[in-house]
Amino acid sequence: MNRINEFQSQDSNVKIAAAFRRAYKMAKNWKTWIWLPAILLSVLQLIVAINIQKIISFPTVNLAAYVTATTLLMIMASTIGKHTKINKYVGLGSNLQRLHDFNILGIGIKPSPIETPQSQINRLSKKWLDKNSQDRPNLSEWWPARVSELGKEKGIALCLLSTFRWETELRKKYGVVLAMIFIVATALSLFLMNSLNYRIEDYIVRILVPISPFLGLLLDEWLSNRTSIDTASKCSDQCFQLWQSSNVEISNELNQLSYSWSGYRANANPIFDWLYWTTQKVMNEDMIIDANALVDEALVQSQ
Repeated sequence: MNRINEFQSQDSNVKIAAAFRRAYKMAKNWKTWIWLPAILLSVLQLIVAINIQKIISFPTVNLAAYVTATTLLMIMASTIGKHTKINKYVGLGSNLQRLHDFNILGIGIKPSPIETPQSQINRLSKKWLDKNSQDRPNLSEWWPARVSELGKEKGIALCLLSTFRWETELRKKYGVVLAMIFIVATALSLFLMNSLNYRIEDYIVRILVPISPFLGLLLDEWLSNRTSIDTASKCSDQCFQLWQSSNVEISNELNQLSYSWSGYRANANPIFDWLYWTTQKVMNEDMIIDANALVDEALVQSQ
């Protein structure tokens, strides 16, 4: 037997879980503040570019220079925001989650107090729990309670497998949503080109370039998400092999997966909350990981 269920319900570890929830939420908030101006700018530029001749005499060359300069400024602002704000809070959330894994599962490398000061844990957890008090039961049961019926290595393997599989499926759904948005946006731009009888050069200057900040964000997000899917899928497959393994000592392999996952979490783009919450019920109903069935199977095999 292991003590995973006991450890994850301890108040100190619940606070750590609430703290990394808050850190990731802050990263998502900054991401929203980058995306919203890009979307609004794209729409505004599109409207101005199409109607500019009705507003003021504006040569096409000057229009192209204006739109291009504004677009470049937006791209630079989003890049700076990503590296100074989003990555900062993603890194903080990753360190806190690494501490959570170490305290409960006993794997990985424990972050130093400099990386995760207790005062910061207390402050972030209080902010999260004050606004999301209903989340406390979820945080105290981060992994299925029945993992404590298993041996130590098997219990850790099931927890990691659950995490990896969930992330893989969520990222796949997110990738589909991003691809569909990109396709729809491109199709609408071509429809607009046809409706306005634009030539290809007019389409590029008056439609494609104005909406490029939004399309650029979509493309960057989709490519980053593809990398995340590959990593999560590989970790999931390796963990499932360890779960099925008859070897008693798999702690080194589990630790290696934990190290890989820590690096993944520190670099993965945060997913908007609206997709997470809308897919959570469906994913649970589809039983991405049927913990009870896996526990029962493992207990039968151990007899």
